[in-house]
Amino acid sequence: MSAFFKVKLMEDGVTGRIKLVNDITGLVAVRLPRISLTSDGGLSEINHAGIYFLFGKERTKTGEDVAVVYVGQADRRNNGMGILGRLKEHAGDPLKTFFDYAVALTDKADSWDAGILCHLERSFFIVAKTANRFLVKNGNTPRDGGLSADERENLDKLIPTACQMLALLGNDFTISSDERIRVTTSDGNVTASPDYRLKGIDFDARGRQTMDGFTVLRGSKIRQSVSARNEPWIQHRRARYASSLDDAFKLLDSIAFSSPSAAASFVMGHQARGWNVWKTEDGKTLRDVEQSSIRGRLPCISTKWTSVTSLAKAIAQKYNAGKGTERIAAQLRSYGGSKAGPERRQIFSKIGILMDHEGRVTQPNGWQSAKNPLPDLN
Repeated sequence: MSAFFKVKLMEDGVTGRIKLVNDITGLVAVRLPRISLTSDGGLSEINHAGIYFLFGKERTKTGEDVAVVYVGQADRRNNGMGILGRLKEHAGDPLKTFFDYAVALTDKADSWDAGILCHLERSFFIVAKTANRFLVKNGNTPRDGGLSADERENLDKLIPTACQMLALLGNDFTISSDERIRVTTSDGNVTASPDYRLKGIDFDARGRQTMDGFTVLRGSKIRQSVSARNEPWIQHRRARYASSLDDAFKLLDSIAFSSPSAAASFVMGHQARGWNVWKTEDGKTLRDVEQSSIRGRLPCISTKWTSVTSLAKAIAQKYNAGKGTERIAAQLRSYGGSKAGPERRQIFSKIGILMDHEGRVTQPNGWQSAKNPLPDLN
């Protein structure tokens, strides 16, 4: 079942305070820039008891900026300020200078007592540590709340919805780096994206599409040697993740890359086209899977174009006063293996020619057969 949330932009923009409400669970989440902690400003919920998260960045010894999170709880204060009062205390703490903004999580009824707060704080701490996307700044594991099994079970039902709210506010620290992308198919069913494999004589890797890009999974074996003709970035990336490789060159942690090609190049030790080399267990390439998905969502329109020449002639007549049929046919064929520029992409898009993410024509030789035709140009 889909979750529904009410969204309120307090300053009429996404850079200010944002409030999310889920009426079914009663959960309220508010994103608060550090500079906005002077008063509740019409947000009475941030004076409730609740859980809070501090977000920011820290520089590691290697000079990289990493995302950090601190999970805490705030009970009611004598001054009437619950979460807000605790956040103000942190803003004045020299050990908490890392955070740029916070998220307050509470319930509309303000019914969370000390036991509930302890259980939720501990639960979110464990979720954050398990996901391992952000550096968790808590020095110790929060204590248990001493609740009954039934009470813990009821509270645990809130965790998935709360994690969705945190992610919608831009804080996806609860999502594992190797969690699959979920999509809705043409028949309305929700499914997870498949796993892919890249195997050779001296490497055997598994990967999947995730929120971070294309992730090579823990346990994958990569090729030890690197081609002398490779781009410098491959050597640099190998050095960066040296601590994530064991003596057999197997990954100790999942690693996300910006594209399937970057992931494949890292595994194979030389430049590679990821859309062609990552394959499912039944042999379909990543390109095959995506194009099959696209075709499944497009209407099937009958047309007479069954060859490059006939399609090129129609294009010439519609867009070029009937001139240049042979030149257009040659372009259609060539763009099956090379990238199309912005202007050519626009024309291809108008006439229904499918292209991949890199701008290459995906139909055989730039056209489709009568079995899987292009839309009519008229």
